[in-house]
Amino acid sequence: MPLRMIKIILLGAIVYVAETGRKLSHIYRIIDGQQRLMSLMLLLKSLADVNDQVRAEIQEQYLTNKYLEENNHLL
Repeated sequence: MPLRMIKIILLGAIVYVAETGRKLSHIYRIIDGQQRLMSLMLLLKSLADVNDQVRAEIQEQYLTNKYLEENNHLL
Protein backbone atom coordinates (compact mmCIF):
# COMPACT_ATOMS: atom_id res chain seq x y z
CA MET A 1 0.00 0.00 0.00
CA PRO A 2 1.58 3.33 -1.04
CA LEU A 3 2.24 5.95 1.58
CA ARG A 4 0.26 9.14 1.19
CA MET A 5 1.82 12.44 2.06
CA ILE A 6 -0.05 14.51 4.58
CA LYS A 7 0.34 18.23 4.08
CA ILE A 8 0.27 20.32 7.23
CA ILE A 9 -0.49 24.01 6.95
CA LEU A 10 0.50 26.29 9.81
CA LEU A 11 -1.31 29.61 9.91
CA GLY A 12 0.67 31.12 12.77
CA ALA A 13 -0.47 33.02 15.82
CA ILE A 14 -3.26 35.55 16.10
CA VAL A 15 -2.74 38.11 18.85
CA TYR A 16 -5.83 39.75 20.34
CA VAL A 17 -7.07 41.63 23.39
CA ALA A 18 -10.38 40.52 24.90
CA GLU A 19 -12.78 43.22 26.09
CA THR A 20 -16.35 43.33 27.39
CA GLY A 21 -18.77 45.39 25.31
CA ARG A 22 -22.37 46.47 25.67
CA LYS A 23 -24.73 43.92 27.18
CA LEU A 24 -21.68 41.94 28.38
CA SER A 25 -20.78 40.94 24.85
CA HIS A 26 -17.26 39.75 24.12
CA ILE A 27 -15.12 41.91 21.83
CA TYR A 28 -11.80 40.67 20.50
CA ARG A 29 -9.50 43.41 19.20
CA ILE A 30 -7.06 41.87 16.74
CA ILE A 31 -3.51 43.12 17.30
CA ASP A 32 -1.68 40.80 14.88
CA GLY A 33 -3.02 38.30 12.35
CA GLN A 34 -5.53 40.44 10.44
CA GLN A 35 -4.28 39.26 7.06
CA ARG A 36 -4.53 35.58 8.08
CA LEU A 37 -8.08 36.08 9.33
CA MET A 38 -9.08 37.91 6.16
CA SER A 39 -7.61 35.13 4.03
CA LEU A 40 -9.65 32.56 5.94
CA MET A 41 -12.81 34.66 5.59
CA LEU A 42 -12.29 34.96 1.83
CA LEU A 43 -11.73 31.20 1.60
CA LEU A 44 -14.97 30.54 3.51
CA LYS A 45 -16.88 33.00 1.32
CA SER A 46 -15.51 31.34 -1.83
CA LEU A 47 -16.52 27.89 -0.55
CA ALA A 48 -20.00 29.18 0.23
CA ASP A 49 -20.34 30.66 -3.25
CA VAL A 50 -19.48 27.41 -5.05
CA ASN A 51 -21.18 24.88 -2.77
CA ASP A 52 -24.92 25.32 -2.29
CA GLN A 53 -25.06 22.50 0.27
CA VAL A 54 -22.95 24.35 2.84
CA ARG A 55 -23.72 27.97 1.88
CA ALA A 56 -26.26 28.66 4.63
CA GLU A 57 -24.16 26.96 7.30
CA ILE A 58 -20.98 28.86 6.39
CA GLN A 59 -22.77 32.21 6.24
CA GLU A 60 -24.58 31.66 9.54
CA GLN A 61 -21.71 30.13 11.51
CA TYR A 62 -18.68 32.01 10.18
CA LEU A 63 -19.51 35.05 8.05
CA THR A 64 -22.16 36.83 10.11
CA ASN A 65 -22.55 37.73 13.75
CA LYS A 66 -26.03 36.58 14.73
CA TYR A 67 -25.78 38.54 17.98
CA LEU A 68 -25.26 41.87 16.22
CA GLU A 69 -28.43 43.80 15.40
CA GLU A 70 -27.10 45.31 12.18
CA ASN A 71 -25.68 42.40 10.22
CA ASN A 72 -24.77 44.31 7.09
CA HIS A 73 -21.10 43.34 7.05
CA LEU A 74 -21.43 40.07 5.10
CA LEU A 75 -18.69 39.87 2.48
